[in-house]
Amino acid sequence: MAGSDRYQPGDVVLRRSRRGVVVTWVQATRVVRDDEDGLLLWLPEGSGFGRRVDDQGRPTREEPIDVVATRRLVAGQWRNSSVLIWNPAGATHSLWWFFDANGFTGWYVNLEIRGPRWSDDIDVADLGLDVVVDPDRTWRWKDEDDFAAFTDAPSYWTADQAIAARAEGQRVIALAEEGEFPFDGTYCDFVPDPTWSLPELPTGWDGSARSS
Repeated sequence: MAGSDRYQPGDVVLRRSRRGVVVTWVQATRVVRDDEDGLLLWLPEGSGFGRRVDDQGRPTREEPIDVVATRRLVAGQWRNSSVLIWNPAGATHSLWWFFDANGFTGWYVNLEIRGPRWSDDIDVADLGLDVVVDPDRTWRWKDEDDFAAFTDAPSYWTADQAIAARAEGQRVIALAEEGEFPFDGTYCDFVPDPTWSLPELPTGWDGSARSS
């Protein structure tokens, strides 16, 4: 996908997480907007969602890459919430607005390295550390133990990337503390286009990493 190309509102785009060439999870989303500021995606409850599971069908968390590669990648549905995902241009995080049947329930900062954009999907490499921000803008780090345990592990983040990830988290936390965008109420009353159907995982959704 050429750098000047943009997705159109309503397009189905897969948000695909990888450890090297290993796909770890895939979210089927619809495009809300795509411009020079970033890419805004809608992940409604019931959307197509693929993830790695163990032999008992339980979702897996961070594991050594040789173990991750042996786990089954299975298709299912995104459950328990609907999420608006902001992928700001040039940033090493995405910002999630969570909604339930009663409305907005809080924000989530997913620290990550964004990879290439393709015709119908984007690649991300999750950095393991997250920030949860409540509607009153109180915040807390999440998954610090996993973040420490997998720093410098093969196919995970390096020590330098870990330092940068925490700094990125601190930068976004400062925005929350000041009530600046995206923590200023923007999109907290978001309503998707009523004509959109649930985005689904297409044939080949679990394919290997692209080479070009």
